[in-house]
Amino acid sequence: MPSYPESLSVTCFSVRAGADPSVMPRVLEQFAKRGLVPRRWHSVSSKGELHIDVQVEGLEPALVAHIGRCLGQIVGVDEVLTYALEGTCGVGHAPEAEHARGAARRLPMARVGTSVEALLLDGAAPA
Repeated sequence: MPSYPESLSVTCFSVRAGADPSVMPRVLEQFAKRGLVPRRWHSVSSKGELHIDVQVEGLEPALVAHIGRCLGQIVGVDEVLTYALEGTCGVGHAPEAEHARGAARRLPMARVGTSVEALLLDGAAPA
């Protein structure tokens, strides 16, 4: 298993889906089949929705975009947000408002939906 220095960026994938038990293993599969072990996994199910936040270290931007597209194609997934944090991720996860607004202004972020994909860069308004 590769070990990464603490200075590598951490990519955060935030997935919103219907609360279906088959979604979690399908999301995890996208990382496992590439030999990636998430640094952190957090999931919450509430009011018929499932929110999954996954953090992975040391990914190239092209791989982040590819995994994001694959996650967006999973049956039941409504939205995928990806963003990079320099250094290490803190404990806990950012609230939805941070995913949708604050992170888009600070760092490159991609939003991948089931039918639309848009790349948001610093200063761009969320779609």
